[in-house]
Amino acid sequence: MSHHQDTVEWCDRALQVEAGNKHLLEMRTNADKQFRLEERNRRKAAKEQQKRLKEEQRLEEAIRIRGIVLSTDTAVKSRFKDHEEDDGDEALAKGRVLASLEELEQSIPKGSRVQLADDGVLHWPVLFMYPQHKQTDFIQAFDERTCLQDQLSMMFAEAAPWDPEHQYSPANLSVYYEDSATGRLVSVSLDDPLLGLLRDKRFVVRSGTPVFIVVVRKSAFEKDFLKLYP
Repeated sequence: MSHHQDTVEWCDRALQVEAGNKHLLEMRTNADKQFRLEERNRRKAAKEQQKRLKEEQRLEEAIRIRGIVLSTDTAVKSRFKDHEEDDGDEALAKGRVLASLEELEQSIPKGSRVQLADDGVLHWPVLFMYPQHKQTDFIQAFDERTCLQDQLSMMFAEAAPWDPEHQYSPANLSVYYEDSATGRLVSVSLDDPLLGLLRDKRFVVRSGTPVFIVVVRKSAFEKDFLKLYP
């Protein structure tokens, strides 16, 4: 019971004794007004919470029926970041890949998360890593129907500041992701839509964000980099 509802009931009892007391009547009127406002806000909040719950359930179901595997493990086993396998990786390899949607909020930037559009299409936050230059690109809403070729074409329509020779053009790139169980690199076809890649059983979406490694094809760096993933 709210404070304002208590006040209304107290005033009702007092008015039985002093029916014409203006101070009590005014107090009751104000308390009743605040109580009704509280009740309206409570119903509104409950309605919004129910709406959010339904949206979360729709999102969870959309991910489930696509066969996409999620993990709250934030470890990235990329050798160029000098990360070694840890307990999280071992648990992941054993199949412990449960993740609530609240835990999937990405930290680059904070709060970014997969979204389910009204047309039923998922839009993912995606991280591209360029180990040769120690650079990254973060795409906040990557349409699952879009292929990497199209996305990279938009990103590298002009040379990046760290790529003055413009080596990073889609026709000149190799893209990989890490096999969730073995840690080995899996080569990606740029013609595949994002959804097709995420459905691969070897791909686990860590911390809500698909990660891809991009290098210049047939470069000396790619040759040396691949040696780190025997």
